[in-house]
Amino acid sequence: MKLKFAPEPHFRTGDSVRSIYADAIIPLLMLLIIPYIYNGARVAALTLISVAACVLSEIAFCVLSKRAVTVGDLSAVVTGLIIAVMLPVTVPYYIAVCACVFAIAIAKMPFGGLGRNIFNPAAAGIAFVTVCFSDEVFKFRDTKLLSHLSAFTRPEFTPVDSPAAQLAKGARPDIMTSEMLLGNFPGAMGTTAALVIIACGLYMLIRKTIRWQIPCCFILSAALIAFCFPRIGGSRPDSVIFEMLSGSLLFCAVFMASDPVTSPKTAWGRALYGIAGGVFTMLFRKYGAYEEGAVFALLILNSLSVTLDGIVFKTQQNMREAHSNG
Repeated sequence: MKLKFAPEPHFRTGDSVRSIYADAIIPLLMLLIIPYIYNGARVAALTLISVAACVLSEIAFCVLSKRAVTVGDLSAVVTGLIIAVMLPVTVPYYIAVCACVFAIAIAKMPFGGLGRNIFNPAAAGIAFVTVCFSDEVFKFRDTKLLSHLSAFTRPEFTPVDSPAAQLAKGARPDIMTSEMLLGNFPGAMGTTAALVIIACGLYMLIRKTIRWQIPCCFILSAALIAFCFPRIGGSRPDSVIFEMLSGSLLFCAVFMASDPVTSPKTAWGRALYGIAGGVFTMLFRKYGAYEEGAVFALLILNSLSVTLDGIVFKTQQNMREAHSNG
């Protein structure tokens, strides 16, 4: 069989694109159930604002650039959901809007839109507001308060450290593993419930929305680094548990690194991409300026995606030629 290394865009039909992103919407909404139970109406408001900001930004860009409106592929909706999920429920709404506008108007549409964008739009949007508004992006309330927040007023609360922030300080998080599995700890709105993320990942694997190589290699490489180079005292397995279940690592591995547009198209390319993702994420956690750097690691990965596919393609081609000549 003769392989062909084709340039982007990689999606060929509107139906296939819509199906992929429709399959991603259901798991993302599932991730918002527990935050809604803990926090109330503000979860829904932040989500709706983020989705609306992404959709309207894409419509505006298409109209101003005299292109066909492309929001029907649902990719803007997924971008808005991911941005909402990766922000704290208490974040000012304007920060979510800034992330969405940057994601669509800077990271996606100028490159030609879906299928041609180099960088994951949601990762770019979150990275932008992380740099510009880090105090708000990493300001979390105690989930044990169990008080619902109004959608119309800015909540007042005493910020608490997330487990990721405690790890960044070299401190062992004072939290039970069961609470981390269920998402009952300070963190971004929808990235804390590990059991739900895993269940959603399995759903998307079954639906073939994502491929297994990226999330599995991403998580395994990060776990290996956590085991070999723990940031906290105690047992090495404890280091792995806390690193895997804190911050946005698990969410990024399942929902963002596996983005079919910005990730490699070859199986070996996806495996290498996942391994690099876990390594870069742990490096950003240890040496980065913020408690969580998975989105920055992801943007670096995005720039390597085509290169990894090219290396794999060239290697396979050379092996076939050597085999035929032998």
